[in-house]
Amino acid sequence: MLTAYEIPGTQFSLPATTAISRYRFVSIDSTGQAIQATDTTDVIGVSRNEIDPVKYPDNQVVDISDGIMMVEAGDAIECGAKVVSDADGKAVTATGSTFVGIAFSAATAAGTIITVKL
Repeated sequence: MLTAYEIPGTQFSLPATTAISRYRFVSIDSTGQAIQATDTTDVIGVSRNEIDPVKYPDNQVVDISDGIMMVEAGDAIECGAKVVSDADGKAVTATGSTFVGIAFSAATAAGTIITVKL
């Protein structure tokens, strides 16, 4: 059975002041700060750490990578499916021609960590 794995390509960091969960798609806002991606924002990578401004109110930096990355699934996903971000930054199967990556492993349910090639 294939398990999730990572082969990061580009690794970079950005400041973040909003909550970002680990293994979620990340976007950038108009001020140059990282935000958790939604279904309407452009994905720039995947978070490798958690940002929680309630627990840690000081400025925080999110580590972001692209390449082959582990991402939390928002629903069941077949291996080989094209994926996009849902409203919570989780991977879901793309319904149109636009996508951010291809699933290298399958998710039987939401919350499963899968491998996605961005």
